[in-house]
Amino acid sequence: MKKCMLAILIITLMLGACSMAEPVFVSNDNLQFKGVSDSTFLFSVDARVYNPTHFKYQLKELVFDINYDNEMMGNGNLVVPKQLTPKDTTSLPFQCNLSLAQLQKKHGKILAGETVDFYFVGEAFAVHPIKKIKRAFEIKIPYNIKNFIGEHLLDNDVFFDQIEIERINPFSLGNPTNSTMRVTVTIQNKQSFDYKIEKIQLSLKSKRTNRVVLKGVLDSIIDSPSLKTVKVPLDVETDNLNLLHNLSGGLFNDETNKYIGSGYVMIRIEKYGFQIPFSKEFDINGYPFGSLELGPGFLNGQPKWTANGQPYGYKTHHR
Repeated sequence: MKKCMLAILIITLMLGACSMAEPVFVSNDNLQFKGVSDSTFLFSVDARVYNPTHFKYQLKELVFDINYDNEMMGNGNLVVPKQLTPKDTTSLPFQCNLSLAQLQKKHGKILAGETVDFYFVGEAFAVHPIKKIKRAFEIKIPYNIKNFIGEHLLDNDVFFDQIEIERINPFSLGNPTNSTMRVTVTIQNKQSFDYKIEKIQLSLKSKRTNRVVLKGVLDSIIDSPSLKTVKVPLDVETDNLNLLHNLSGGLFNDETNKYIGSGYVMIRIEKYGFQIPFSKEFDINGYPFGSLELGPGFLNGQPKWTANGQPYGYKTHHR
């Protein structure tokens, strides 16, 4: 009788192991750019997964393709073996790569949505107390790519460490409502890979009046080496009437000091180009004419243009 019960128990455990429920994806953390090599984009990510079973097992190997929009974008693997405990959440460290060609092809669609779903499709090998398990899996991992790029690439690494005015023309082309400036922006590339900045288009709009007060355009292609700073020339045009209209709300009105900076940057990694949008809110204090200082991650620096021997400009603070 005891032998019969033991046999039934072993069979039950083996069947349970064979039909073991797959881990459930919970969240992703610590997504980090690692570099670019042979037209592939390298990154690491920790995926937190929940083990819904009552079994403890060792996840030895895990390899997978990364799919988006029914196409393979790259692949990855588990960095080190991890133990999945029963009814608990475990962080799995992955190293991954994405094809730059595929990213270029799909990046417009990826950035169009707030959240996009990547599918990790592959095979896992685990060791269970009863048997070894090898099985296919598919995990859907959602990413807010737009926010990630804005916060980790553009905001912290590309834009703008310092801006200086080279020259100013109070009345552009005989038009008293516009002023033009040539400014030099110091940009620091904190990434582990080189890229080229091919275009910057910037628009600064008053939050109170919803009117554009400043526009800027990059007029040349700039190399941005890894972990280096570069000087970027930017042509800026101000709309003096819109500036004055905004200031009519009062110099000490908090709403007068609020602006929205938006536009896009075109960068090229190896031979692949990417147009990346941005939009940030700023507080601007002081004179609305003269040098610009848009705070951490956007336009940030000390004015060098002077009027009557005195520095003259305004500073902004990123919110």
